[in-house]
Amino acid sequence: MNRGNEAHLDPGRIIASIVDDRELSTGEREHLSTCPACVQARASLASRLAVLSERAERHIPSSRQRVVLPAEQPASAMGRLVRWSLGGAVAIATVVIVVVFLLGRPFPGGLQGVDGSNLAHETAQDEVLLAEVRALENDPLPAAYSEIIPDPDVSLDEDFFEFLIPLGSNGDEALKT
Repeated sequence: MNRGNEAHLDPGRIIASIVDDRELSTGEREHLSTCPACVQARASLASRLAVLSERAERHIPSSRQRVVLPAEQPASAMGRLVRWSLGGAVAIATVVIVVVFLLGRPFPGGLQGVDGSNLAHETAQDEVLLAEVRALENDPLPAAYSEIIPDPDVSLDEDFFEFLIPLGSNGDEALKT
């Protein structure tokens, strides 16, 4: 309810009273029955809805004819036989196509194109490739770079770093002149 000079129902609550009176609290229902302004607002809204309903009914086509669905006819034995045989033929054709496709994939040229000498050559190439991979696992850098990389057994101690970066008498870096 609005709090002003007089307490009236909100427009949303008036709409709720038209849709379903039970949505209002008892205080709102009592106010709606006693307040002439709220009664007038509800009556005005109800009349506008009635006019809208009448206009909508004018534009809806009348249903003069009753819709009757055709009765389902019992299937004959011949119809069932044709339906089952057609379904079986489709299933068999699908299985044949799948089998031919799957068997044709591993050997596109068929088994007659497989040559034993060709297989031996490919096996030798595979062994050479695996030997190269193993060599790269052990020493991945080319020989030209192995000369500039220090030996992994060399330890870098404080003497080496003092040689690289000489320290002054007070412990900081010596000034470069």
